[in-house]
Amino acid sequence: MTVFVDEIQKLPILLDEVHGLIEEKGVHFLLTGSSARKLRNMRVNLLGGRARTRRLRPFIFKELREDFQLLKALDTGLIPSIYFSDAPFEDLEAYTGNYLIEHP
Repeated sequence: MTVFVDEIQKLPILLDEVHGLIEEKGVHFLLTGSSARKLRNMRVNLLGGRARTRRLRPFIFKELREDFQLLKALDTGLIPSIYFSDAPFEDLEAYTGNYLIEHP
């Protein structure tokens, strides 16, 4: 069985429960979140030795193929939610603003 938990950084105390279920029941988890740095700074259980970290990177040309637009990529970058947004500049401003607030 695999349990999926999105935005784990919003309820980090769950990591202790995850740890216990991995150890006691052999349950597999897929944990996602946008702020690993926030978790590290909170000094919570980071599942040392029980978890692998994978990062989602921005698009690359090969992934976009015919949807790739050079000027668009240069203007707003290749983050998926922003690249395909109807309002990429507003979304990019919100994205970077939130990032800077969370990571001073």
